[in-house]
Amino acid sequence: MKEAVLFLEPKGTIMEVVRVAHERGYYVAAITCDPTILETLSSPYDSARSCINETIEIKSWEDKDRIFAIIERIHAVNPVKGVYFGLDATAVLGTEIRRKFGLPSPSREAMENIIDKHVLRSKLRERGLSNLKSFHGSEVDGWTEWPNIGAVYFKPVRGAFSLYVKRCENLEELKQAKTVWQKAADPAPAYIRQYLNSKKEYHVEEAFDGELLSVEGISFKGEFQCIGLTSRILYSKDPTVEMGSCFPYPHSLASQIIDQVKKAHMALGFTDGPSHTEVIVNSEGKVEIIDFNPRFIGDDVLQSINNAYGIRIEEVLLDWTVGQIPRFSPKRSLFSCIQYVLPPDALTFQCMDFPEAPEVKFHTVFPKPGARITAADRQIDYLGCYVTVMPSFKSAIERSRELRSFVKINGMMEGRY
Repeated sequence: MKEAVLFLEPKGTIMEVVRVAHERGYYVAAITCDPTILETLSSPYDSARSCINETIEIKSWEDKDRIFAIIERIHAVNPVKGVYFGLDATAVLGTEIRRKFGLPSPSREAMENIIDKHVLRSKLRERGLSNLKSFHGSEVDGWTEWPNIGAVYFKPVRGAFSLYVKRCENLEELKQAKTVWQKAADPAPAYIRQYLNSKKEYHVEEAFDGELLSVEGISFKGEFQCIGLTSRILYSKDPTVEMGSCFPYPHSLASQIIDQVKKAHMALGFTDGPSHTEVIVNSEGKVEIIDFNPRFIGDDVLQSINNAYGIRIEEVLLDWTVGQIPRFSPKRSLFSCIQYVLPPDALTFQCMDFPEAPEVKFHTVFPKPGARITAADRQIDYLGCYVTVMPSFKSAIERSRELRSFVKINGMMEGRY
């Protein structure tokens, strides 16, 4: 009889945590509402599919009774030792399941407050950790004139991958953003659509202009441990779309930023688990927390962290998963720049070539040959990415930019950045 580790909606780099669980001899069970995610994994994550002992499909993460029945069945044969989730859509239920098995976790209430973007802003403001005004959609619907706060951002109360986030400076722009969100016309995977619609509300938040970055951390029984800061590369045509990052980011205000993020963890009751906190620092050195994600950083940044520090951060994540103290110990100090590539336009994808250079330590392609690409300007439209590793933050970014022209789509086309 093997002890089991449950993975809720595993995708992308979560598969590296799956791989470690398999290496340690656990029975690996995956629960998913969108099995196509596992079927369409890119390299190297696809090679970890064989590490999953059992995959169970569900209709929705709102179907709590069925999910707990599945878990009880697994537990009866393979006692549940750990539970891992890496998506906001599974955060509340994942926390409940962890608490059921005595694993260190925040409360359900704390997790619900964090994933609700309007409540999150209200809680931060109440604790003196934010000065940004925000307005729930029920109030905004009654606006007849623009408030005296300048630009705002339209945001779904439950958001994912910056979908439907829009900067607005007048009532007409706000109306357009709301219409696009209400129609939900953008194609997206089932797990994203379900999550966005699980609480069909929106809010608008006062804009705060400056530099976007994030703090990656992991908490255990109330102790926050900073893994590092991550810079941002933003899409030249839309700054709400992230196109890459550099890790770790030696920001001049790092200690101030980390201190504010630590305080936010305490104020929000986020006592346990990996977290990805987005902040903006303005020209005056003021720091605002823009979003708090109760999960490990997404996309392929795990690869950046591993290449910069010479570690397998997935080992640390699995330690937390099974209730052990997550011990984080970098082995080296390099800098990784990850660059994503958007298609130049709608196209039928065939192949993607990356630069052959010793400093490119990782690259991957997302769509399969023959896939029809119809959208080209969202984070979920990436064709692939590459990671450039150098001895300094500046050189990593500069070399990554130099290599953009060597990335070719279908043999001849350049991507958008």
